[in-house]
Amino acid sequence: MRDMPEMDLLNRSIVAVLCLLIAVPNILGQTSKDIAPHQKSDTFLVNEKGKKIRLQHGELASTNFQIAGIDLTLNGELLGRAAKVLGSVSTTSSGDAADYDEQACYRSAVANDGTHLIFGRGEVNVYFVLSIDGSTRKKNAVCLRSEKITLDAATESGLKLMQTEEQVIAVLGLPTSRSGVSKEKREELRYEFETRKHVAPQELARQLKEALQKDPALNLREFHDNYDFFDLDESIRAQFVGDRLVRLTVSWVATT
Repeated sequence: MRDMPEMDLLNRSIVAVLCLLIAVPNILGQTSKDIAPHQKSDTFLVNEKGKKIRLQHGELASTNFQIAGIDLTLNGELLGRAAKVLGSVSTTSSGDAADYDEQACYRSAVANDGTHLIFGRGEVNVYFVLSIDGSTRKKNAVCLRSEKITLDAATESGLKLMQTEEQVIAVLGLPTSRSGVSKEKREELRYEFETRKHVAPQELARQLKEALQKDPALNLREFHDNYDFFDLDESIRAQFVGDRLVRLTVSWVATT
């Protein structure tokens, strides 16, 4: 028969092992609830509602901004490019100046498939919204049916509807922030990035040529101070219901 000290030590060891077995699943389950670690390079803004918004320094892969053969990051009129690829459709607009927003709506041509892909542009930003039901489309918007829009429609990086949080995080990394309503099993992952980039040499040369044609006496130093760089803002919002992606909102803004 074991003596009491040895028995007490054995009992404590068993309890410790049991506690560890209970804790491990919880620890593993918490990894998907993390956000990207805060960095000194992060900046913070306060929106019109007084809410503090964190912005990470850097940028996401360009493939996250490409879907259905359309690239948000290319020069040129987004809605016109969407029309050439997916078909011409009447656009719907609202607001003016800083609040201006114009959308072109496309939806699946497959029966019982409610997938919608909406392309939009504001005063300076361009974006798309991929959703399972088109609930973000404007009132009275006409949505053109397209065989290219299905539940399997995905960004070039691999983001698509009905993915789990873990699958989205595997593509984008840990989010900048997250929020949700646990009772409704809803959660939103937000990726907010900003950075300053050099303008491509060919594009800069084109802009300089146009500027000199308008003003031969152009101050070159002032031109380069104003146009050698541009500010890039990227935003991705992934909304989940029951741990399945139901809406993906992707926005891209480049300003000088």
